[in-house]
Amino acid sequence: PVLRKFSEKGESPGKAREGERMNEAKRDSMKPKELAGRTSVRLITTGFTVIIVAASSYFSGYAAEDETNASTIYRRASSLLAQLPQDFPNRTSDVINNGWQEENEDLKELLTKSHEAIGEFKRATRLSYCQFTSGAPMKKDASTELPQHADEVNVARLVLIEGRRWEKENRPDVALDDYLSVLRFANHLGQQKDFILLSKLLEIIVRRLAFASLEPYINREQLTTQDCRHLLDSLVSL
Repeated sequence: PVLRKFSEKGESPGKAREGERMNEAKRDSMKPKELAGRTSVRLITTGFTVIIVAASSYFSGYAAEDETNASTIYRRASSLLAQLPQDFPNRTSDVINNGWQEENEDLKELLTKSHEAIGEFKRATRLSYCQFTSGAPMKKDASTELPQHADEVNVARLVLIEGRRWEKENRPDVALDDYLSVLRFANHLGQQKDFILLSKLLEIIVRRLAFASLEPYINREQLTTQDCRHLLDSLVSL
């Protein structure tokens, strides 16, 4: 029957077996190419997955852009900060401790240029929630970059000397709002869940700056009972 089948098709068993061997060889020759192609696809997919996971790990420690998070607005305020002179810390410390003097008039231009930064800083202090990192545990080693708050502290200094200027112009109510803004910023530093020691040290520094301005405000002769009540209520609400 087998011979009859092949004879009907005009083929011999030998030729049929040879054809089958050629088809198998052809299929075998295609397998490495198909395997290589599939392997390449898997490698590319794996590569993208690794990149995404690595990027997620890198950025997971930092707070996302969120307008309900005060840190987002603090960063924006820092980006709007005008270029500061080299003696900025000394100049501002002198104004904070001794009040606004005639020789400080050149600082008005700096306050004007940093007007937007100051406004954003004050807006950030009105929010209750502030985390400069995501709050999730971060792996820390010698290569871990510490959070940088120098610009935020510099804006806080500008807010304080602005307050001292308002006092000079007999606007103690506006000056007090400036001082309280900086105290709220200190509170934000104190509520961080990561880099706690660094944040607490910065909180102490900022509080000392704010109280250096508040002390002469409280001790001024023109202080009224209404001023004291407003100050007390504001401090309690912090």
